[in-house]
Order: sequence, then C-alpha cells, then structure tokens
Amino acid sequence: MADLDTLRGQLIEELWLPVVKEAGKHFYGRRKNKRMRLFTLTDGVLFGELIRFEGEGLIQRGDAVLWVSNMIKAVRAETESRGSVYSGSICDEEVLGTVCPLRSLFPCDILNLDFSSQDYNSNNQRIEKEIGKTEQFLCLQNQKRNPGFVVLQSTVIDAEVLDRDAIKNFSDSMHENDWGGLTIDGFPQLVADNGQKRNFIKQVLQSLGQKYKYRALKITDAVKIIDANQQLISIAGIFTR
Repeated sequence: MADLDTLRGQLIEELWLPVVKEAGKHFYGRRKNKRMRLFTLTDGVLFGELIRFEGEGLIQRGDAVLWVSNMIKAVRAETESRGSVYSGSICDEEVLGTVCPLRSLFPCDILNLDFSSQDYNSNNQRIEKEIGKTEQFLCLQNQKRNPGFVVLQSTVIDAEVLDRDAIKNFSDSMHENDWGGLTIDGFPQLVADNGQKRNFIKQVLQSLGQKYKYRALKITDAVKIIDANQQLISIAGIFTR
C-alpha cells in the first residue's frame, strides 16, 4: 500500500506546481514574485504545497489560509505557516454563511481543495459532499468577484459508487440565474468504475465553472495508485472570466 504523503508529494511536483506556475504567468505575466493568495486544505504535518509554492515565488506563506481537520494539527500549522489557520470538518462548514470566518479572507488565487488531507471515512456519500463543498467555494469566489483562479481538487476514490443525481440535486438547490443545470447526463445514475469516476468529477468541475460564469483555460488530472481498491486522484483547473 502506497503512502498518501508520498503520493501527494508526487502530485505537487507533477500536477499542482506546473499548473499553478502556468496560471501565475497568465494572471501576473513576467512578474517574478507572483504573490498569489492560497487557500489550502492541508494535512497539518508536512505542508508540502506551502513549501514548494513559496520556494517558486508563487505565494508568501504568511498570506496563506490553511484549513486542517483538528485542533492538534492547527497548533502545528500556526507554528509552521505564519498564515491564517482554521480547523474542523470542512464538509460541515457553512462556507457561504455570514458567520464563516473564511468569507473575509476570500477571494483567493489558488484553491487547493485536497480532501484527502482531511479526516474522512469511505461511507455516506463522502465524495458527493466534497463536490458540494467545491461548488460552495466556487460560488464564494464568484460572490467576491474573483476574475480568475486555480482549483486543485483531490480525493481518494474507492469501491463506493458516486450518486450522480445527489450531486445534481445539491447543485440545483444553489440557484443561479440563467443556469440550466450540470451537464452530466451522459454518466450513469450510479458511477461505479474508478476511471469513470475521475472523468465524472472532472466534468462536474468544468460544469460548475460555467455555472458561475468562468471559462476553463485548462483542466487536467493525475492518478496515483494507493492499492488495488483505492486511488488518489487530483484534478487541476485554471478558470477565468
């Protein structure tokens, strides 16, 4: 069984860093220090994305907004990051609520929605909830009038099927003018194949961008094998107006 930290490190080098660099050039041109603002779901232990993005002149660690899964990790994160640190169950957080502490810290240039870094279980529509949370973050970016940003959405897929209609129904509950719904009808109601799950999540992300009036300059992905039943997948998108 492969170690998640090792696989995440590979994703940083092979996917996240190249895409964020490309976005930095698009948004900030030839400026050496991009000073992009990062929101990251992080493990609270290694902080690989913070270290690499800062080393490449893409962010400053003190400007970053970190979310970790519990208070113990938050104490370490506050020591290591010098940025804003919050903790708890991200999927239970009311991101669009008026009392959410994240609202005043958005918009951000990089959304690292690495759900694999948070405490999770493999049951009860976990990935469906993660996708719903991703939509809330895109909605928040739209509310804050962000003209362009990067999304890095990562999760562990396993034998649990994805419920297409549950995802569509949640998205439909978030009303947006002149929006006809997610373009995912080409997928089965229960998505069971892991390869198809990856394509499904990728399609949902692109469709959510369209819902909030963003066009995708680029969407790409990577897969890392954990074991015979589990894969760590990551989808990277550059969105702009």
